[in-house]
Amino acid sequence: MKHLSKDVARPTTIFPCRPSWLSSLPVSYLRHCLQLQPLAVLAVLMLHLSPANADIKSIADPDWYWRGIEKPEHPVSLWNGDVEGGLLMISGNAPSTSFTSRVDMKHELPRWRHSMLLQSRYTRQDGQTTAEYYFAATQLDYKISPVNYTFTRLGYESDRFSGYNYRSSAAAGYGRRLWQRGPDYFDVSTGPGYRYSRLSAPDAEGRTIQQSPIVRFALNYQYHLSPDVIFKQSMNTEVSFHSGQSVSTSTTSLQSNLINTFALKASFSVQNTSPTPSGIRTTDTQTSLTLLYSF
Repeated sequence: MKHLSKDVARPTTIFPCRPSWLSSLPVSYLRHCLQLQPLAVLAVLMLHLSPANADIKSIADPDWYWRGIEKPEHPVSLWNGDVEGGLLMISGNAPSTSFTSRVDMKHELPRWRHSMLLQSRYTRQDGQTTAEYYFAATQLDYKISPVNYTFTRLGYESDRFSGYNYRSSAAAGYGRRLWQRGPDYFDVSTGPGYRYSRLSAPDAEGRTIQQSPIVRFALNYQYHLSPDVIFKQSMNTEVSFHSGQSVSTSTTSLQSNLINTFALKASFSVQNTSPTPSGIRTTDTQTSLTLLYSF
């Protein structure tokens, strides 16, 4: 997809854009959550203090989105994204097989943006499965203006060795593009939601189901270090209103183009769940080197 955005003139005033629902939350609860999650502090401050990149235009004006931006002849794009995979097979005294895959797709329209993310990870060693992970998420954004949007997100995660059979969540809220230059951007978003989890084994109270309202914070950053090297950083956290349990994920990657649409990607991911079921570690990390195909 051809990136058509140019820098948009910024006004000299500061536009506070804190969601109204956030002000109604108990102060003591917010303080507790923010102390636990530094990312939450960063996201809320950026949403509240960041200067606006453009004024909000009336959606009744069909050209509102392209004010200050080069308008293309055909502002409709097809799906585009990345497909990546990695495989490691070892034979001999300690035979093992490891496989990881990831599909990241996006469909950009003048007023809508639809994104999907699919991930899997599998490891088998000495005839036994030692890792099995699946993740799927989809998000639909409606652009209020070139820099402000609302989002609706659904997510599902299954990790055989996390103490949960699966965890699913739904969230909706407000997002803001704090900065953009060509294909590079910095997005933050926050909003309330709901999480439903099924435990692999009953907890101390004999329950196998956990469900609670949550608040979600997320940021996504992309920057071209050179025409052929891309740095990406994504972070998100979901905090339960009832138990205070947080599920946080951070992924840092560096992508280098090889030839045409193929690239080599190195990434490091951290997932933290606190607290966790008994006998389960709070933090999982993954370092991977994969071959990536862009379309």
